[in-house]
Amino acid sequence: MNIDSTLRPHLDALDDRYCEVLALTPHAEAIIRSPGPAHEAGDRFLRAGFVRIPGVVSPAALEALAGELWPILSPLAFAVRVPHTTGPAGTLLGGGRLRRVDTGSLERDGQGDALASVLRAVGLVEFGRLLADRLAPILRHVIGPAVYERMFFNLYDEGDYISPHDDAHMGDRIDVTFPVTLDGVGGLRVLSGGYLETHYDGEGAMSVLGPRVWHEVPPLLRVSPERPPRRLTITMRYV
Repeated sequence: MNIDSTLRPHLDALDDRYCEVLALTPHAEAIIRSPGPAHEAGDRFLRAGFVRIPGVVSPAALEALAGELWPILSPLAFAVRVPHTTGPAGTLLGGGRLRRVDTGSLERDGQGDALASVLRAVGLVEFGRLLADRLAPILRHVIGPAVYERMFFNLYDEGDYISPHDDAHMGDRIDVTFPVTLDGVGGLRVLSGGYLETHYDGEGAMSVLGPRVWHEVPPLLRVSPERPPRRLTITMRYV
């Protein structure tokens, strides 16, 4: 694999960043030893189809990993553009704008295999498997016997968003996500009790989103006039 020389420092740092995230936190280790909080999270997930568990990984470690991954993943990402249109009754239909790195969204025996080779070479395939193993003692109480399939990434630049949708076409998938916003304000809004409730990124939180749950990603906003915001979601797909 030909490596852009500007990426070498980021690639060289990845193994350390992976280890820092895989270490989990004392809070997560406590949940593994005494899974009462995991059972409670599982109950919330069954009721609402979504649960957010703070403090699973170190926020600093997650931000450091996102910072190293962004310049590596950015040139690999493909655009996801869904323009808004109006329906027969004049209502505005859903849309959104982001970028994605996902072998599951590309055809095999072509771009999908080529991308898989790159992700394997930089250690992300192995990192996903190891993280799934580390989280299994928690997740089995939350999502039951669902099986880890793959890791993929969404990249959001300033103003990127996804309007409300329920991913019904994806079947019974469950997404376990570690979202990170750098130099901005980002999060996820999930339908609950008739309202889209905001769940901000941060706190080393792990979000678990079930099938056919209405949610949206609000526009990514900046907090500094000097630095554009970036949002990276590290998502583990379970089926």
